[in-house]
Formats: sequence, structure tokens, C-alpha cells
Amino acid sequence: SNSLEINKDLRINFRVSNQMKVLYNPVKTFSENKYQVKINQFRVISVGRLIPVKNHALIAKAIEKMDNKNEISLNIVGEGILRKNLEEFKNKINLTLTGNSNDVNSHLLNSDCFVLGSHSEGFPNALLEAMALGLPVIATNCFSGPLELLNSGNEIEIPSGNFVEAEFGLLINVNDAIGLQKALSFYQRNHDKRKKYSEKSFQRSQNFSLNKIYAELLNNIINLPTNTK
Repeated sequence: SNSLEINKDLRINFRVSNQMKVLYNPVKTFSENKYQVKINQFRVISVGRLIPVKNHALIAKAIEKMDNKNEISLNIVGEGILRKNLEEFKNKINLTLTGNSNDVNSHLLNSDCFVLGSHSEGFPNALLEAMALGLPVIATNCFSGPLELLNSGNEIEIPSGNFVEAEFGLLINVNDAIGLQKALSFYQRNHDKRKKYSEKSFQRSQNFSLNKIYAELLNNIINLPTNTK
């Protein structure tokens, strides 16, 4: 499967006893970090379908709680059934609903921070794509993928209403608007931390390059167990 947590789920809840390995989804990587810290603005972006499980409303609610919300903008790239629900936030925060895009990278590069607010994931490709461009990221510690991407799979305790500085980004609890509010303020006010986690994001993404993942796939095929009957 494409995450350790999914393999665990297959063993425990679906009683799969076969030998299992993890083959992560690959991402197009770049030779240099594309991100630049901009001090006089703070543009937040999220990418994904506008459906309940992606929980984009969490990001809007967190920004709405911030004292300086007028200094922050949110761009959500994607389309879905919750567009009308999210449009209600336009009267409360600086929100752009871009819809579907054939050039997501240009939107990412025009942003200062990426947020994944999901209730759950299989493996969060959008998060990894943002990291490949060097964006500092915030993600919910949902099932599954963010913990593996941002903290190498090591379990971490996140206080309610707060966030933690993981190895490669910031983690919050699922559906915790206050924790996200604090994480966003942390990035906005600490330019050095943003620069640090930009480098960390870019560094981490290299482990998921096309060449590396394809080599692992080939190695797994070559070493498949043979039927001796």
C-alpha cells in the first residue's frame, strides 16, 4: 500500500496476512527550493476537492478567529459539492475559491503556507506536492500519511488547542480550529521558522522522487516471492 498506517489497517481490521510493503506515491521533485519568504504578506493555500472529508472549512474558521485576519488571505484550489458552503466565508475572511486548475504549482508558488485540514487521507499527494516546491506546511494528524510525511511516522502527542513542531512541518489535531489558528500565527510571525520549514519540506520531498520510488517498485517486483509448488 502507499502508507504504513494503511498496511496496519489491512492487518488489524481486514485480517490480511500476506506479506506487505509500503510503496509511497511519487512526486515530481525539483533541483532547487522554489520558495521565498515574503515578510509583508501571508497567503495561505489548500488544494483538494471541496468535499466534507477535506474539511476546508476548518482553515476558514481558524483564520476567522485571528485578530489580524484582514492581513491573511486563503486560496482554495479545487471544486466540489461544498462550494456554496465555503462561499459563505467570503464575507468574513479574504477567501478565493479558484476552482479546478491545470497549473496548481503556480498557485502554490504564489503562497506562503500550505494547509491540509483533512479528517482523513489515504496518502496526501497535495501535501507532498507543496513540500516539493518548498512550502512550509501545516497538516492534521489524520489517518493516514501526514505523520509519515512530517514526522517520519514517529508518534507524537499534540495538546488540544495547540500544535507541535514536527520534523518536517507543523501538526495539529483533526478538526482543531484553535490549534490551526495558533499554527498559522506561528508561521506568520516567525519568518525564520518559515524559512527553516521551507528547507525541511524541500529536503523531505526528495525521498519521494520519481526515480527513487520507481527504483523501489522495480526492486519489489524483482524480489517477489516465487510459488515453489
